[in-house]
Amino acid sequence: MPLKEPKYKRGVVIIKDYGGKYIRVSQHSTLRTKGIVCDDEAPIEKGSVNDEKLDTNISRAKAMLYEYAVCNPWSWFLTLTLDKAKFNRYALGLFHKALTQWMRNYSKQHNLKIKFLLVPEQHKDGAWHIHGFLFGLPLEHLRLFTLQEHLPI
Repeated sequence: MPLKEPKYKRGVVIIKDYGGKYIRVSQHSTLRTKGIVCDDEAPIEKGSVNDEKLDTNISRAKAMLYEYAVCNPWSWFLTLTLDKAKFNRYALGLFHKALTQWMRNYSKQHNLKIKFLLVPEQHKDGAWHIHGFLFGLPLEHLRLFTLQEHLPI
């Protein structure tokens, strides 16, 4: 007769090794056993919002972004905002598509392997801007702004 998996595992330590450069250790007093469904929990109605699950997903996404950011050799940090006269700042999908296509085109044109990690953030008015990290863009492809240039505010 097979042994039944416990609903929870106690005293769990998880170690993640990122190529010997970084190690992440997390200690959990209690973790739910993967794949165990409990009869005492009410099923969530299909199509309804589950705030607890959403919070967990957001937390997991933040943790993954942190790991990607820490475990890669980024050269540049950037913040990108769009001129509302030239682009629809409220259409994140279009912004993302245009930016990633531009990055691919620039990489091909200059025979570069640009890697990037981009995180969108919404302004209070609903417009989007992006923060991110870049790798593979040589310094000679950049230029400093001068004090005489007008920078958009």
